[in-house]
Amino acid sequence: MKAQPKTDDMRNIGRFALFGAVAVALYAALHGGGHEATPRWVVAFAGIAMFLLLLSRSHREFVLPPAKLILSWALFILWAGVSTIFSADIDISMGELLMYFGLFAFGFIAFSIPENERDISNLLTALLIACAVVTIAGWYIFLIGRFAIDGGPEMVRHFVGTFYWKNPMASFLILFFPLALAFSLEGDIRRRFLCILLAILMLGGLVLTRSRAGWISAIVALIALFAPAVAAKFDKSKLAVLATILVLGIALGLLLSPEGVIFERVASISEIHTADLSDDQSTMERVEMLSASLDIVADYPIFGVGTRAWPAVRGLYLGHLKYLPRFPHNAYLRAATENGIPGFILLCIALLLTFVPLWRRCFGDGASLVSAGIAAGTTGLFIHMAVDIGSVYSLSLI
Repeated sequence: MKAQPKTDDMRNIGRFALFGAVAVALYAALHGGGHEATPRWVVAFAGIAMFLLLLSRSHREFVLPPAKLILSWALFILWAGVSTIFSADIDISMGELLMYFGLFAFGFIAFSIPENERDISNLLTALLIACAVVTIAGWYIFLIGRFAIDGGPEMVRHFVGTFYWKNPMASFLILFFPLALAFSLEGDIRRRFLCILLAILMLGGLVLTRSRAGWISAIVALIALFAPAVAAKFDKSKLAVLATILVLGIALGLLLSPEGVIFERVASISEIHTADLSDDQSTMERVEMLSASLDIVADYPIFGVGTRAWPAVRGLYLGHLKYLPRFPHNAYLRAATENGIPGFILLCIALLLTFVPLWRRCFGDGASLVSAGIAAGTTGLFIHMAVDIGSVYSLSLI
């Protein structure tokens, strides 16, 4: 029998890598959002392994991201490696550095593999399916905590999902709710219906996190970036769908929250700037962590204390809190404390070079709602990063 000619199986491998990236992200989200070591190791090794697989089996050149984009992230990771040499916890820092490489590999795969709009649409659809799994799991956990558990910590009656804490769950919803909203307004009618249901559940969950910073971040991002895109494509049917999602999502959150709690949280937002900080525990704690982080930066301005090594030195600087938080609730300050001022600057440059082009597309001719949804989600996340969650988790979501 005549041998069959060899064919390039790059496309199949590329699809495997793309959907493998979504599967790994889903695993990390269901495994606490990546704050434990196991999911971070999975992200690191899966990303690097898939990248090497593509390199070994590919017979064509990759579509490379812009050179300035590659350079900016490469310099940030390189500096994180340098700061690891001076780390207060070198084992933790080495593991985190490997995860940076895994994330970089996944980012390269997501940019280079899709060949057309259909590939991108399929990737985003897979991502929304993963978001639906996490959101449904979050509702299951919330309903158990709300109606089946008496006593225990109050956090179980927040919408904490698989992240076990309201702030990272709020960040997840902030990032992906605008994307679900965008798919609810355009595209295939069956997918639109499912995305409408998902958007309602995500918005209701965001309300039930009771995260004031999360609410503000989402509102600012949606008004600044998503609303103009909707206005540019004004359509009464789209406006009706948008209004339905917002009304039902907020109503769902209010209906299932303890009586008066959400309104008290909303009222407290306007009172923070006039009240004594000691009267609001959350605000007081963030001020204390801000002061401690600035002291750490002053003591370790160049190399920092090492990637993810903030917990190793926190006890020396947080003497007035009732507990020792894992991270300073400010991703940018965390970058400065762990990688020094140079690491902080490199991170900001990399983020700006990555997302400014996307933000510009929201205001250009022919801007799509999907682009606006992605831009609004990332912007909301960047705002939330200033008051909640750790930088590694934020970058993992991106």
